[in-house]
Amino acid sequence: MERTQEQFDRYVARDSGPIGLISLVTVTLLLVTWFGELSPEWRFRLTILSGILWVVLLIDLVILLRLAPNRAAFVGRNLGYVLGVLFPPLRILLIGRVVRFIRTSRQEHLANRITLVVAILAAEVIVLGSLIEVLVERDAPGATILNMGDGIWWGIVTVATVGYGDVVPVTAAGQFVGAMVMLVGISLLSVITANVASRFVKYSRPTTSAADAQSLADIKASLARLESSAALHPGPDAAQPTPDLTK
Repeated sequence: MERTQEQFDRYVARDSGPIGLISLVTVTLLLVTWFGELSPEWRFRLTILSGILWVVLLIDLVILLRLAPNRAAFVGRNLGYVLGVLFPPLRILLIGRVVRFIRTSRQEHLANRITLVVAILAAEVIVLGSLIEVLVERDAPGATILNMGDGIWWGIVTVATVGYGDVVPVTAAGQFVGAMVMLVGISLLSVITANVASRFVKYSRPTTSAADAQSLADIKASLARLESSAALHPGPDAAQPTPDLTK
């Protein structure tokens, strides 16, 4: 198979969004399984999910290596991604791909998927914020956020600004984390709301189809031809010069 830079660039432009999101989820799952208080059942489920995502990343890496015109240069530029995929214990190195994904999330090829991207980022804020909250809260006296289940529930009600008050941070560090989760989460949810509202407004506006525009142009052309014909061949009712009665 002939490898060209154009094919490689086209594939990278198409897969950067999905693979960036998968890398983001993979790193999040890795952190949760490392630091989260998980039951054996949930740890097994997350391990299976991580394995599935790793297979997807491995397939992507194989395709990239197959299409890359210069494989050595590609590996040198993406060493963290290559090592993170080929050696699962080093999956934390995928954070480089996550950073690149966040930096390019505003590019044109992701413009139509901004709602999905922001929704996943909001979910990541909830998960990572919950993980940090559990780490700083679980050993504090009187703590109510003791495991990832409590943390996820707290993260959801915090981002949604519901605040039931059944689980709350009791330490200064935990309250600071809560404030950051709330501010970032509300900002991301506002982007989703604004984008959805703009789509409703866009689709509710009357639009002129190409066929309607062509029909309008044909009508204007026909009127122009009629006016031109009438000017060249005036009819019997055309205005006659008024005779001079003073002579």
